[in-house]
Amino acid sequence: MKLIFHRFYVIFVFIIIVIYEICAQQECASFGWANYDGQSEAGPVTGGGKAAPVLVTSFAALKSAIESTDPKVIHVMNDMGNGYKGTSGDVLYPKSDKTVIGIKPNITVRCSWQIKNASNIIVKNLICRGPGNSNSEQNWDVVNIQGSSKRIWFDHCTIMEGEDGNFDFVKGADNLTVTWCKFTYVTGGEHNFSNLIGSSDDEPQSQGRLNATFAYCWWENVNSRCPRARYGKIHILNCYYNKVGSGAFAGYMSNLRVEGCCFESSVTNPTGLISTGGKAGVFTIDCNIEGTKKDGYNTPFVPPYQYKKYTYSEVKSLVTGNAGPTLTGPSDCGGVVRVVDEGLFSSLPEKESIHIDVSGNLRIKISAKNNRKVKIILQTPAGCKAAELINIVNHEGIVSETIDMKKLQPGAYILSISIDGWFSARRIIKSQNTIY
Repeated sequence: MKLIFHRFYVIFVFIIIVIYEICAQQECASFGWANYDGQSEAGPVTGGGKAAPVLVTSFAALKSAIESTDPKVIHVMNDMGNGYKGTSGDVLYPKSDKTVIGIKPNITVRCSWQIKNASNIIVKNLICRGPGNSNSEQNWDVVNIQGSSKRIWFDHCTIMEGEDGNFDFVKGADNLTVTWCKFTYVTGGEHNFSNLIGSSDDEPQSQGRLNATFAYCWWENVNSRCPRARYGKIHILNCYYNKVGSGAFAGYMSNLRVEGCCFESSVTNPTGLISTGGKAGVFTIDCNIEGTKKDGYNTPFVPPYQYKKYTYSEVKSLVTGNAGPTLTGPSDCGGVVRVVDEGLFSSLPEKESIHIDVSGNLRIKISAKNNRKVKIILQTPAGCKAAELINIVNHEGIVSETIDMKKLQPGAYILSISIDGWFSARRIIKSQNTIY
């Protein structure tokens, strides 16, 4: 907290700041299909829960921790892994109940992630990198999720240079959410296919499964499969496409809801059907292109969860500024803080003002004078306080305060500011994988 002096007055300030742990909500919660078990709501993915973090500095230590059978929170401290080629090299076989987080932005793990018959997994803030590809080398994906795997959440990752694909979700897996992730190729491979959902039209174990949410994701320099789907109900929300051949394509028995997305002119075929004669549909809703195509499904599925849809004109800057491994640490939820309903309730006296700046935190600058008592409260709409600050300023001055929003769950808050009886309030939205 800072106090800025005007006219060399001596200013006496009495400050109380309280952060209310009793109101703490689960930090950095998942949303979308990952919060379901089949079609039944199950709550956010918990990964390793509240287990004490294991700090790993080598690929061997990461492999040992992630392949153990007990719940674990794993902090990846530095780059690791020697990569793979074909089906040889470094590979992880994660077990259930794991959280894996890069401790700082842009830590690279070079390996293949083979997730099979595992559930309740969180992977955050990493570059997951493969070896690139050629048409003769199509073996391991960077990430492959299959079997009875479910309730998986990838967040703030870059997944790139897959040999076969970047990120495949196949053979009976279900309940996946991918948020704030970038999928790309950079070395000019021939194959450059990114996200396959369902590996065959003859995959009975996938019927009624393969339900996935891709929100705030970014595809760039990809040939196709962004994603290419079979069977599932796929929600592609607030995503950005650039330098892509074929974008979101629906195949056998898949229903793709493409919503609030921005496609650059460099995208050759934004959406489409992979074949006719099978029950499929891809439906664009409030995107900058018209691309609804249907063959059997006549309407888009309706997601069972709440979410925020941005306008496609907002999506490019929102996604390119925040997607990928951009989190500053394990407690950083990422996302965007914004003020809506400016002056929702306001009765400030003349010549007194409030300025609020947001970029991850709330920075509040208040011009108050002559013995004003300043009280700032941040609370949920239900009245649960997240923070409270009280200042008493004896002479004219400018009071500047910051409220750390990083550890607060995305959602809606009310910021109320009273200045000696005068009152102003604004609604604050923290958007990450936002449900508001």
